[in-house]
Amino acid sequence: IIEAYAFRNSRFTSFTFEENSELILLEQGAFSDSNLSSITLPENLFSIEDDVFSDTLLTTITIPENIKRIEGYAFQGSLLDEVIMAGDNQWEFVSKSAFEGTPLKNNNTEELFIVGSILDEYIQDDYTLAKDIIIPEGVTWISEGAFRYESSPNVYEGYTINSISLPSTLRYIGSDAFGSYYNGTTNTYEVITFNAFPDLSTTNIEYIGDNAFNRVVLPANTDISLPSTLVFTEYYIFREVTARHVFIPAVNSPYAYNSTFWGATLETVTFESGLVEIPRSILQNATVTTVNIPNTIEKIDNSALNGTITNFVIEDGIEIKEVDDTSFNLSNDYFTSQTGDVLTFANVAVRYVGTNTGTEVVVLNADPLNPTITTLGSLFTNRNINPLDVASIDFTGIKYFNAYALTVSDTMVAAIQIPSDAVTVDLNAFQSYTWNKVTNVEFLGNNSYTELYNDTLNGSEGYDFWRLVSAYGTDSSSFTIDSNGYAIYNNVLVSVEDVSGNDYVIPEGVQFIADEVFNGKTINSITFPSTLLRIGQSFDSAVITGEVVIPSNVIFVASSAFLEAELLGGISFEDASTLIYIGSGVFEYSNVVSYDNDGFFIIDGILFDYAGLNPNVTIPEGVIVIASEAFSKQGFDVGPDSIDSTYIYLFESITLPSTLKVVSSYAFEPDDYVFIEFDDDLVLDYIGYYAIDIYEYQFLPEGTVVAEQSNYYD
Repeated sequence: IIEAYAFRNSRFTSFTFEENSELILLEQGAFSDSNLSSITLPENLFSIEDDVFSDTLLTTITIPENIKRIEGYAFQGSLLDEVIMAGDNQWEFVSKSAFEGTPLKNNNTEELFIVGSILDEYIQDDYTLAKDIIIPEGVTWISEGAFRYESSPNVYEGYTINSISLPSTLRYIGSDAFGSYYNGTTNTYEVITFNAFPDLSTTNIEYIGDNAFNRVVLPANTDISLPSTLVFTEYYIFREVTARHVFIPAVNSPYAYNSTFWGATLETVTFESGLVEIPRSILQNATVTTVNIPNTIEKIDNSALNGTITNFVIEDGIEIKEVDDTSFNLSNDYFTSQTGDVLTFANVAVRYVGTNTGTEVVVLNADPLNPTITTLGSLFTNRNINPLDVASIDFTGIKYFNAYALTVSDTMVAAIQIPSDAVTVDLNAFQSYTWNKVTNVEFLGNNSYTELYNDTLNGSEGYDFWRLVSAYGTDSSSFTIDSNGYAIYNNVLVSVEDVSGNDYVIPEGVQFIADEVFNGKTINSITFPSTLLRIGQSFDSAVITGEVVIPSNVIFVASSAFLEAELLGGISFEDASTLIYIGSGVFEYSNVVSYDNDGFFIIDGILFDYAGLNPNVTIPEGVIVIASEAFSKQGFDVGPDSIDSTYIYLFESITLPSTLKVVSSYAFEPDDYVFIEFDDDLVLDYIGYYAIDIYEYQFLPEGTVVAEQSNYYD
């Protein structure tokens, strides 16, 4: 990195980088207002930030193929009159103002100002003429706001485009490229009117920025078919447009379609067969006559269908597994015309609307052998129901329990029975403002914990299995203790009695050790089963004489699992490469905490904490897992005498080892804007959510699995 304004006002005229330079970023104004007239940019350069070469003497520049971003006013006021593109740049962003005030732009006489593969701006002398625009082959990027007409500084006016032809090479349409502009003087929107709208389905567009066609005026009976090549769309692309038919291709990218038709007026919307998820807010506040939904849809995201929709056509055989409490607009006729106590959508029980006298038995499937309702939506969400207003709920046939299914001011049923054919139960399915109203959670059958719970690997152990059971007042003493002193409930070890000699052998079949099971116990030895997957906050203040060996099948160790424990025989991990998550402070205040001279606390390839002073950190080779909060301000408040107790957390750079496989949730949070260097050959198995508040313009290695809600933006 060359930092902001590093060479501003300097007098040198040329700048040379060593061969194989690792420079990836020129920060804002790095060479601005200097005498620079010649520079060869290194091949690894990723981004040219704002004002980097503004007001310099540069006349020509070659843009390396790896550059993906050119920010605002990058060359403004320079003498630039030639730009050479070294290759086929995969643009992420190019600002319309990047070449403002240069001879290159000032001397342009064409209606389309094009720099290499960048269509920077559409310019014409008379915007009252509705013209036919042909964008030539070779253009891959349309800059943000490229077709906005700025009649005078910061004054925009609407106009009409008769037709526009898009090239097969076009990959990216920037934000606001054709979007409206709000005129605060007239309190109206200045919009572009199309006499004919291009068929996007025939293009190869991969990215469309937010508000790209916001409020454009389309001809009557215009159909919009999005391209099947789409990978990423920003928000509100066709906000408040009016069109006839809309076709959404089966692009199963998590970054496609969010809020695309927010507030639009549409006749029909058809989701292509093969699409798995109806994305967040795609039709929020939209007015639609008919929405066609294929049977491949498994998830309807937040506010996805929360518009005014007259009719749904749902293909037979659909099994929706996941919905949100805002997925639908329950005031639509589709729901208000239903006469039962439970509003349904396909196989989803969406909302209970029955009476609340305290005697009702809510039966979701009248025929348990042929259930039509298999998914529980937000059944009682936002209903101010008093405790026990519903006598019981029969969950027979329910396979998928979604978040906030029974979220109410107080829980209305004393007992919850999870049927034997349940597949997923969201971690927040039974969340309530008053936790102790449910006195029993019973699992019918012998469901495996890992099959029964969704998102078990996301590091959020705050609502894990044992908390789901115990938070509702279930006392572990009510479980049956077997002849060996163990209480096991659905493969979860929930309680133990003191055993002879304090030698504990946890039975095979146990998958999870619940919180507090061994807290404060004196243990001579402990043997874990080969089936064990997760260790909760289970050994707080325990005293263990023999060595503790964590078997290779364990994938999850909760935060504070061995808090203040005395591990007299030490602890080891058979194979750290199988881990998915290590919580924060696992051994906090225990005797095994030991830092090396560089400030690392590492056991068997697991980096639990960093307490060093070096702002440029190189994590040692051999580290496989980085624990939660290992580099955060919530790390251990103890350290070796050789390291100052006032830790530095404003890192400049962190270099990861080639052996790294897992970065646990919150590992580097909350250190914003740390530059993290990824080795070219590094392939991570898993990154937890909010693991890295990462600096802009970096890429994870191909093949990395990223948890939902990750704060990895690029």
